[in-house]
Amino acid sequence: MMSGKDVKKRGRLGARGIKNSDKVQDKELFVATYTDENGKLVRLGKFRLSHEIVNLLSNIAYQLKVSRSELVRTLLESYVRHYQEAKEVNARPFLTPATSIESWIQERNDFTILMNQLKEQNRLIQENTKSPEVKVMSTQMAILAQMMNLTNKTII
Repeated sequence: MMSGKDVKKRGRLGARGIKNSDKVQDKELFVATYTDENGKLVRLGKFRLSHEIVNLLSNIAYQLKVSRSELVRTLLESYVRHYQEAKEVNARPFLTPATSIESWIQERNDFTILMNQLKEQNRLIQENTKSPEVKVMSTQMAILAQMMNLTNKTII
C-alpha cells in the first residue's frame, strides 16, 4: 500500500504547484506530430483544449493553408515573444491568455483606426496643398506609418 508521500498527483490540485485544476479537458492535441526516419509516429507537446477552440483552430488553419499543429506552434511562439518583450521593457506582462487575447484584439483595433485616420489626413493634404515640400513630408509620414503597421503585425 502507498503512503501519502508516494502518491503521484498528475493533473490534480496541488500537482507541481498548480493551484487550480484544469476544467478544460475535452480534446487532446499535440503541438507537433511527424514521422521519423524509421516510419514511427512521433508526437510532441501534448495538451488539452475544449472542442470549440479545436474547431476554431482547425478552421483558421484551413483558411491559412497550414497544419493545425503549425498554427498552434506559431501562436505559442508569438505569445511567448510578446510576454518576454513586455517583461523586458517593464510593461505589464499578461499572465492569462484571455487577458492577452482581449488586449491584443483591442491594440489591433486601435492601430487600424489610427492607420485609417492617417491615410485620410494624407489624402486631404495631398489634395489641398500646393507646396511640394508639404506633399513630400506627408508622403514620408504615410510611408513611416505603413512601416509601423508592418512592424505592429509582426511584433505585437
